[in-house]
Amino acid sequence: MMQQESMAIGLKKNLNMGDNRTLTLHFKNYEDINLTVPVQDAADMGGSGTDGHNMMP
Repeated sequence: MMQQESMAIGLKKNLNMGDNRTLTLHFKNYEDINLTVPVQDAADMGGSGTDGHNMMP
């Protein structure tokens, strides 16, 4: 199975592993799509955790 990942930048609240978050994707020529996604650590998906990115304080 192919895994997709996204990165959220400029968040106003912390993401807590195990939580679910609802995201709305806005498209220019298509209707909005709402997704509910789990918050996971990249290390659990074969990454290094933060993968070199700064985490929120």
